[in-house]
Amino acid sequence: MAHHGAVYRYLRRLAPFLDATVLEDLAADTFERAFKAAPRYQDRGKRVDSWLYEIAYHRLLDYQRWRRYREHVDLSEIRAEHEPRYTAPFDEIGERERIAAALAHLTIPQQQIVHARYWEDRRLTEMTDLTTTEAAKSLHKRALAALRPYLEVA
Repeated sequence: MAHHGAVYRYLRRLAPFLDATVLEDLAADTFERAFKAAPRYQDRGKRVDSWLYEIAYHRLLDYQRWRRYREHVDLSEIRAEHEPRYTAPFDEIGERERIAAALAHLTIPQQQIVHARYWEDRRLTEMTDLTTTEAAKSLHKRALAALRPYLEVA
């Protein structure tokens, strides 16, 4: 499949915290859904890869909704290789798990902003590849507000 690598990279860029096997499953599911929908496909001047990206995006949203309804967060889905640049020692291992669980409660765009800001050490004004500067500021503010109840110290 000529487009599989591109779809996988697209999903990885949208959800950098997900495990590679989950992303591979989502990419495979994208092609399964495209194959099933092929008889209904109408050429409207869109490139095929754009159609595949649209399917992949909606499949990722479906996955995120499904994951939110689970009773627990499977920490194996958090990508271990995405370590923050600032690596202060954790007081305990539970702290890392608590942060990973909190991040799982964010929407995909919020996860992207948090990842770019704190793991890639980018300023909000440098995120034009993700969204506009004003939208990045708004997403960042909402992401921090959403994380606060999960990360507050008792």
